Order: sequence, then structure tokens, then C-alpha cells
Amino acid sequence: MEGKVPLTAFATVTDRTQEEKGRVDQEGAASSVSFPGFPTQTKGSSSSKGEPRPIGAAAPAPTRRKKVPFEKGYSQVDWVRLTRSPTEDLNGNRGRPLARKITLKEVGEHKTVDDCWMVLAGKVYNVTRYIKFHPGGVDYLMQGAGKDATRLFNKYHKWVNIDFLLAKCYLGQVDKTPAGFVVGHVLRGGTAVAATLVKDPAFYSQWPYAQPSDILPFIKSQAREGDAMAVLAAMQTFGDYYPTYFLHEEKAKILARLVKEAKPTRAVELGTFLGYSAIWTAMSLPLQGTLTCVEFEPKHAAVARELVRYAGFGEVVEILEGEGAQRIPDLKERMAPGEVASFVFFDHCKPCYLPDLQAMEDAGLIGTGTTVVADNVLYPGAPDFLEWVDTSMGRYKTDLIPADFEYDQVWKKDWVRPRDALSHSVYVADVS
Repeated sequence: MEGKVPLTAFATVTDRTQEEKGRVDQEGAASSVSFPGFPTQTKGSSSSKGEPRPIGAAAPAPTRRKKVPFEKGYSQVDWVRLTRSPTEDLNGNRGRPLARKITLKEVGEHKTVDDCWMVLAGKVYNVTRYIKFHPGGVDYLMQGAGKDATRLFNKYHKWVNIDFLLAKCYLGQVDKTPAGFVVGHVLRGGTAVAATLVKDPAFYSQWPYAQPSDILPFIKSQAREGDAMAVLAAMQTFGDYYPTYFLHEEKAKILARLVKEAKPTRAVELGTFLGYSAIWTAMSLPLQGTLTCVEFEPKHAAVARELVRYAGFGEVVEILEGEGAQRIPDLKERMAPGEVASFVFFDHCKPCYLPDLQAMEDAGLIGTGTTVVADNVLYPGAPDFLEWVDTSMGRYKTDLIPADFEYDQVWKKDWVRPRDALSHSVYVADVS
């Protein structure tokens, strides 16, 4: 049986017996017909419900779920083949379950055709890659997007072996902790402590922040090693108390989406700080993808390396120290002859965006199809960079993605958080 797909994992049962029964009755070809699993019926006799059916009347048609024709390459057999590929990341976490339980609130944040989670029998699955393979079509499946779809699933697919069909999409167990609480990752006597989500003034004395490495004890108290999402959540919490100057969630999710769309094998980041955006990028890379970061400040680079390693991406991400322009030769050395960076993210010195991009172009690191994303292009702003990548110049096809500025500057009088944007550019041609 090796290499064969167990059809019971996804086969639809068609009751041909009942169809044949109705056909024979309608044609009047027999006065008494017996079918396995059905009561014997004689024309003119009472039905199983005690009501007579007129001679020649057709039996009621079986209730069926509407099916949608498969697109080429999207049959259930194609899906099973896909699940057996060692290079496919079907759960969006490089094939690994999360090392924590997942709240229904978090599941509810993933409810689009491009990012779809659902709960089935207490388990959370990322079904984004499965959507086009669903026999009932996209619309039926999306009825369960971002929520517990167990009842809906059982209505149509109770006989399906979900553990087989979506094994590679599994993310973890659903968290049934009452709303308003989160399960803390700090273990006291081996027991996880539940805590309400409130901003605690005692945080500053418990977790003082005088140097970059001071963030590490807090992160490791809140997240288990290898749980990238928990690491990011802890970094975000730390950033609610201290000015940590990283992307924050709104922009990070935009960045992750752009990385997934580009599917880069070679990604580069200039300006890593403590590794927040590097972890988001690493999570979004295809399985064969790598990320090389350049961070100017050695203390920041050291913390970023540790957090990236702790999040589970130490073998995927390399962090170099120094200025972007100075490390471009090192970036070039890490690529095969003729290879270019397929994705570049700028989040360092804003006046450095343009000269560093031009240096990468001159070094042959930018080629047709390279995606270049830059943060803070409106605030504080990078006008010369935007002019260079403007679509009208013919080098890049560029659009701006609006998003709030990352952090508050509460020390400024009458501070109002400004609107900002990320620029998203794709290199299309050389312009002499």
C-alpha cells in the first residue's frame, strides 16, 4: 500500500443504491425490489413512514452538498501529494506547531482567503493553502474562517479523517481560558499563572530597561523557546512600556504579507535593532529562504541574534554588524554568481535609504523582480528615496501602503501620532 492515498481520507459517499431504487420505482420495472440497507418496498404498499406512495412515483432524491468543479491541479489527490512534499510550509510556521495554546480571539484575526485559520474539534488549523482544494468551493469553507467550525464541518464532512487531511496545517490546541485572561508563560511551581491584560505600574521596577540586553529576561519569562509568535507578543508588550523602536504589529503584518507574496529565497534587511522585524520576516519565508540582516549597533545585534535564535530561526537568519553600505560586499559574497536579493527591507537611517539602495544596485544585488520595502517613508520621511523608486522613473513599480507611525513620542508637547507608510517597490528595469 506504500505510496497509495487512502481514499477514506476525503472520498465523498454517493448513495448509488438509493438512486437506483428511485429509478426502478419510477420506471415501474419491478413490483418488489429489495436493496441492502433499505426496507423492502412493494408498489402500492406503505412507505417506511407509513404513508402510501403512488405507483410510479419517484423516491425522494438524497440530500447532497453542492460540489464545485476542481481547478486543474487542485483535486484532493493533488492536495495529498502536496502534503507529502518536504519543501511545502502548509501551516505558515515552517511546518511546526506553535508551542502554546491559541485563543479564539487570535483565530478570529485570520479570516480572509489569504490568511485563514479555523478550529476543528479543539485543534487550530491554518487552512489558507487548502482553500482552493476544498471540494465544496471557497465560499463554503470561508463560512468557518476565523472561528470554531466544528459544527459546520460535522454537518458536511463528519466522515472525513481530518487528522490525516489537514495534519500539515495543524498549528496547535485552542485555548479555552475565559475571555479577559491570558495564560501566563511564567511557571511558578510548574503551574502556568493566569493574568489579566492590564498595564501594571510595577512593570518598570520588575523589568528595568537600561540597556538592550535587559529585554531578554522578560521575553524568556513570557515565551517558551521556539514559539516565535509568543516571542513577538512579549516584545510588543515590552514596547508598550519602553521605547523599543521596532515596527509594531500593524506594519509587521504588512511586512509579513509582502514577504509571503514575494516568496524570496534570499532576503536582506538593513536596520534590525532587536530583531522584531527579522522574526516576522523569517516566519514568512518559504522553507528554503534565508535572511541576512545588517545592524549598525553591536549591542543591538547581539540581542537580535539571541531573540532570533530563541524564536527558532537561528539557522535561517544571519545578523551582520556595521553600516549597510560597508557590508554590501559581504552580502554579495553570500550569494551565488549572478544571484540577486529577492527581497530587501530598509528600516535603518532614513537618509541612508537612497545611497544604500544605489550601492546595492551597483553591486548587482538588485535585479528584475527584486522587491524593496522601506519603512517610515512619510514620517520621518525619505523623499529622495521615494523619488528614485517612483514608478514614473521607470526603474521600479512602486505603491505606498498607509500605516500609523510605530511609537508615541510622549516627551513632545501636544504630540499626535502621525500617519506614515511603507513603500513597496518591485524592480523592473535598468534606466541609463
